[in-house]
Amino acid sequence: MKYLWIILFILLIPTTTAIRINEVELNPAGSDTGQEWIELYCKSDTELQGYKLTNNDGQNLELSGKCDGYYVYVFEKQWLDNSDEKVFLYQGDKLIDETDLLKDDKNDDYTWFYCSDWEFGESTKGEKNNCEKEKEEKDEENFILENGTVEGKVEKNNTNEVLVLNPKDIKNIENNSKQDKTKYFYGFAFFCVLLACLWILKIIKNGQRRNKRNQGSNDS
Repeated sequence: MKYLWIILFILLIPTTTAIRINEVELNPAGSDTGQEWIELYCKSDTELQGYKLTNNDGQNLELSGKCDGYYVYVFEKQWLDNSDEKVFLYQGDKLIDETDLLKDDKNDDYTWFYCSDWEFGESTKGEKNNCEKEKEEKDEENFILENGTVEGKVEKNNTNEVLVLNPKDIKNIENNSKQDKTKYFYGFAFFCVLLACLWILKIIKNGQRRNKRNQGSNDS
């Protein structure tokens, strides 16, 4: 049973990608040549030998050097399209990370950067991404849950607050609930299969021990 606990401990440890695509400049101010760039984020010192970037046209760029924190690669020539663009990060043939489908039709210093999702805003090249907008939205969501408000509206009946939900809010809540139930179901199913496998292995080992004892008795 100790092996079961070890396996469960490993499965429950949260895993995060050590290297990811962090920010993309599709359409810089002025000419794109020599000004497009992609930023990687590495949690620790990472050798980039063996990593490559691929755009949505299937063009590959082999990486080299080291990444520790923020690593910015500036393209010598135009490599990224201003619309329907997507960037993939590979280690050998293994896909490590990928962006959403990106579009930037304005020549400015706005870029696509990653928070918990891909967002469009002012460039933070070589620095921590500005995820304050996402934080503000989460704070607003928490305020809605705590105070029973939607779109700044609160209806009161005596001392009780009435939560006003539109169909869109209800649909989002239902979808999130279904996704959570699906995750728990697959996790529980995987745990049951793992437990059954360990139980079968235990039965096989016990059978092997009995066979050895019986064989020893016959030999004697």
